[in-house]
Parts: sequence; C-alpha cells; structure tokens
Amino acid sequence: MLRTTEEEKRKVLESLNLMYDAYVGEFNLARKEGPISEIENARFNKSLILDTINECKACDKEVDRANRRLLQLK
Repeated sequence: MLRTTEEEKRKVLESLNLMYDAYVGEFNLARKEGPISEIENARFNKSLILDTINECKACDKEVDRANRRLLQLK
C-alpha cells in the first residue's frame, strides 16, 4: 500500500510513462502496416496518455483524474 500522495503520484506517473512508450510503439507499427482506423486509434491513445501525464503532474489528487481519463482509451 502506498503511504503518501506523492508516492502514489510517482507510481501513477511511472505507469503512465510505460503506457505511453507502449502506445508509441503501437502507433509506429500501425503507421507501417496498419489500416487507417488502427493508426487513428493508436494516435488517439498515445495523445490521451501524454495529456494524462501532463494533467497528473499538476494533479492535486482530490479527484482521480488519471483513472477517469484512461476510460477513454480505444
């Protein structure tokens, strides 16, 4: 269990960065071989994670913003 808000924030940011790296890889692969819809979904997911990272850095942790934004992934 995480003890402080800062520990939780650090862990969330680490996880979001891993997700971002995965979506960048998915986007790059889709650009080479995928249909347009796959490219668009990968681009959307990559952008959503990047926006979530930026929002999480400024988060006051009163609202679970990262979790709510991740519900939008395609």
